[in-house]
Amino acid sequence: MDPESTDQALSMKEIVNREIGQCKQTYGEKWRGHYFNNFECNLPGGLYRIICEANPKILELDKYPGKNTREMFSDVDKAIEECGIDIPEIERLRCCDLAGLDDFMLPVYVRLREMGYTKDELFA
Repeated sequence: MDPESTDQALSMKEIVNREIGQCKQTYGEKWRGHYFNNFECNLPGGLYRIICEANPKILELDKYPGKNTREMFSDVDKAIEECGIDIPEIERLRCCDLAGLDDFMLPVYVRLREMGYTKDELFA
């Protein structure tokens, strides 16, 4: 059963933290890849952004319910801005410190979930 539908009293941050805790229990130190998967590829400078620069037609694909890839990237950028995240720091951490990157990604991920994106939509 989906945790979002079972306990409406929890904030999205609490729901995400609970999901991460369950993932850590199941996968131990490898939890990150099983929870976030390639989420960071949607951030500025990420692989999905680079691929779309090379093939702009991808930006118009309806990958998310009611939204195309361009709109999803716009939502990611909006969430980054709302969370006050430093984009150059994301790019530095992506290269050198994935655990540190989680700390920067988490508020953005939570904000996107609050905006209506599901765990599955942000996973790939």
